[in-house]
Amino acid sequence: MIVYHGMPTGLDHLGEAKVFRGRHLMVSYATANASDLERYAGLGADIVLDNGAFSEWKRGLPLDLDGFLAWAERAVELASVTWFVAPDAIDGGEQANDDLLYSVPRHLKPWSVPVWHLHESVDRLKRLCDEYPRVALGGSGEYAHPATESWWGRIAEAWAVVPKTTRIHGLRMASPAIVARCPFASVDSTTAGRHANLGAKYEGPLANCRPETRVRAYAEHLEAASAPLVFDPPGSTKQASMFDRLEVA
Repeated sequence: MIVYHGMPTGLDHLGEAKVFRGRHLMVSYATANASDLERYAGLGADIVLDNGAFSEWKRGLPLDLDGFLAWAERAVELASVTWFVAPDAIDGGEQANDDLLYSVPRHLKPWSVPVWHLHESVDRLKRLCDEYPRVALGGSGEYAHPATESWWGRIAEAWAVVPKTTRIHGLRMASPAIVARCPFASVDSTTAGRHANLGAKYEGPLANCRPETRVRAYAEHLEAASAPLVFDPPGSTKQASMFDRLEVA
């Protein structure tokens, strides 16, 4: 299983190079500067592109569809870029999300990964799995907050219809407590990078460490999580570690 770390972080360029060289990176259209993509393409083992819909949704703004598609068109010329999150609307209807998905030009479809939002019908998930080799799952609606009881129930319904041949990516689902129960091919999170500036917000031995140390520790912890071969629904409760209690972003 691959963990993609959201870029940019709160570290400077040198700090990012020290911590993230050779790691798997996700670069967001909503937060990346013009020069970021080529720099990260030379830094990471591979790059995936986020369309920025979640960041814009939190700010109450629509996705810049034309801008993102033009950015993706240029980005896929870089050998390090392996795929991108297709345009989507977090709380949109299924037809609206289908329209956004099919707005991706045909020649970019090999890099395009559709998003199934947890509030959408399971029938749409089955259809996406039939049409694409990789599908991303994203929290939305009443299932917007990961690892709640209702969220777990919905995730169980999703895994029940996902074919074994479809590779599933979990958007904002890199929590070890989630990964331990879900057979993801990959997940992403900005958790490690956020602790460059926010580490002192949390209790524990890393609170007073240098930002680079905190970021590296969280990155390595997330990467150490192991996904099962099949979905393992929550059962017995284990004592959470200081990492498991952190909000996933």
